[in-house]
Amino acid sequence: MVSEDQQLKDLMVREYDLQGNMVDSVHYNYNNETVFTTGSCLFSVLKNRFIAGFSINNSVRFLKFKRNWDTVSSGFYQVDTFYTIVHSLHKDSDSTFVANGWFYNEVSKRSNLFLTRFDTAFNPLWEQRYYDSTNVAYGGFFDGYVIPTQKGFMMGIQGFYASNNPIKGFIIGTDSLGNELWRKEFSNKKGIGLVQMAARTDGQYLFIAPEILDTNYRSFDRPSRLRFGVIDADGQITVDKRIGPILDNMGTSAFTKTLDGNFVTGGYTYVDPGQDVSYLFKFSPDGDSIWHRNYWHGYPEAFNMLYTARATADSGLVITGSHLDVERRYSPLNSANYTWLLKLDQYGCDTAGCHQIGLPETEFSQIPLKVYPNPAREQFTIAWPETQESVQLKIFNTTGQPVYEEELKEVLEKTIDTRQWPAGMYHLQINSGRAQQSRAILIEKG
Repeated sequence: MVSEDQQLKDLMVREYDLQGNMVDSVHYNYNNETVFTTGSCLFSVLKNRFIAGFSINNSVRFLKFKRNWDTVSSGFYQVDTFYTIVHSLHKDSDSTFVANGWFYNEVSKRSNLFLTRFDTAFNPLWEQRYYDSTNVAYGGFFDGYVIPTQKGFMMGIQGFYASNNPIKGFIIGTDSLGNELWRKEFSNKKGIGLVQMAARTDGQYLFIAPEILDTNYRSFDRPSRLRFGVIDADGQITVDKRIGPILDNMGTSAFTKTLDGNFVTGGYTYVDPGQDVSYLFKFSPDGDSIWHRNYWHGYPEAFNMLYTARATADSGLVITGSHLDVERRYSPLNSANYTWLLKLDQYGCDTAGCHQIGLPETEFSQIPLKVYPNPAREQFTIAWPETQESVQLKIFNTTGQPVYEEELKEVLEKTIDTRQWPAGMYHLQINSGRAQQSRAILIEKG
């Protein structure tokens, strides 16, 4: 895991085993210059060699590590003299890789996209720039997420347009030299966030982006849903649908394929005012919901952001993110930011607890409950080990449409009649005070 230390102004690389035990750790100091890491910009290039990309001051810094994290070589990259941020690296071959991100022009007050191919000595082989046509100050393309295709590359982007337009999502397709072949725009009246992609086994590509349904910023009730689809290397969309609404104000950052052939995406979402928790959502290649869960670390009244999810050989996942101690419970002098690791099983359940860097190990604040029978036919029961003062219960089908909602008071168990429900998978969202949980239940017929 690569992260920056906001107190020491340096870069940290820490290695963990699957039990969350730290195996190795190293710090790289950059003379008190501001280091800014950007997501999962770390990959293996050759046996026992790794490359990381991050931003320092106005430029991009690349590092090549040995297996023991000793530096082999390093290099800088900057688009002209512009402020340059890297957001995505992708291995192109054993001797080349591409970097994707954005650069900011202080004169025009505009941000645009770059895609550059490097050899593993960090020499640029070619550079392409992609300009947003909307002439709005302090707007343009931001972030950037790149994957290779049969034709070249695809990049997912989000555009910001201040008050003139809501956020938009884009996919740009290129040839093998980064020349733009086509551009797709995703928009609605409220806004669409960063578009991310992943390869399917049939040669096509999934795309996914958070779609905002309400922008009432006077409250924290901002329902969102996931826009989900399939696109080919020529930019033809063959599937375009929505999943939800399920969460409020989603911010996505993680999107990866699991070993069972499904996919997970995650980031942060609002639960209640002042509670920004991480979420992870698993779905099939056809967009059918499998499960979604919320997580927080330390305490829920803080900003918890999931950055990266990686599949593990035991069919589970490891996720990593940050926790901002806004109430200064751990650092009384300032709102310190901590990183965390969490090991999950294939159902998104915690198996090894929350291992936080710089904080004591903490277990999830969850209330044990039972949902039975599962699979169910005519009814199922939700039961708690002790009476709950207040419970918000919502149930969704696989397309994210609500099928049941109720507020329960002084409840120990609740039986729900499913005789009129179609057969299929359903998802329970249960919020009881400061603990939110999700369960999947299968309804069978016949």
